[in-house]
Amino acid sequence: MYCSRIRQNRPIELETWLGISVSKKNSSDLIREVSKYFQNKPGFLKRIKPNGESLSVLLCTQLDYIKSEKLYNEFLESLGLDTNKIFTAQIPKTEPRTENEIKEAIAHWPCSVKPCASESTELPPAIQKLVKKLNINKEECAISSIILEGPDTDGLAMHTAFASAEETGPVFQHATIRMIKTISRSTTEYLCTGRTVLLSSEPCLVCGMALVHGRVKRIYIAGKDSPDAPYSKYNIHQNISLNHRIDVYRIYEISENNLK
Repeated sequence: MYCSRIRQNRPIELETWLGISVSKKNSSDLIREVSKYFQNKPGFLKRIKPNGESLSVLLCTQLDYIKSEKLYNEFLESLGLDTNKIFTAQIPKTEPRTENEIKEAIAHWPCSVKPCASESTELPPAIQKLVKKLNINKEECAISSIILEGPDTDGLAMHTAFASAEETGPVFQHATIRMIKTISRSTTEYLCTGRTVLLSSEPCLVCGMALVHGRVKRIYIAGKDSPDAPYSKYNIHQNISLNHRIDVYRIYEISENNLK
């Protein structure tokens, strides 16, 4: 049994940076000094981009340069560099995560980053066993949810199961909300921090957001997408404006075969 990660490719956001063209010959010491001076480069960006017989060296954002143009020019000239060779470049603003995002980012500037965990992977043995406990239907919100007692998804993981009487009942009676309320009362941790959750389908928007707020670590979805589609459409589990993100997986052997 396998699962696939629910994640949308983000359009790469770019910002304007300045770089300078230098000769490849005897450039090591020069680049070392530039790197010491301009230290605001994100770790995923490479400092150097080969360009024929020269090297394009990344300096700083255009905004930073404008604020301290005279100071920066004096430093570059002290290294014997020609400030007339300064150029602008559109550089990825945030670190890419998926393979497609990485390819798009590298097309703008060299990056040193590995893709996140595989988009498709074998389901942990403990989760495979727990899938059988779920009432899997085509639901507007998951009516069955299972939460593991600890972070381990291998072996015979301890777990607690919750179920809603009906999927269209009051939202605060949904299985996911009841699960979060119950677990948060029985632990000293914040809500469901670090837990793994297994759902019979994608939750409604309220329950989906509650799991993000509850700081669960990962979610496995055994059924189809919900009409609200908080993860499959709105991608709230990977929203960079929120202070917590979740790995969400769809168990595709269940959703694609058993629910036809």
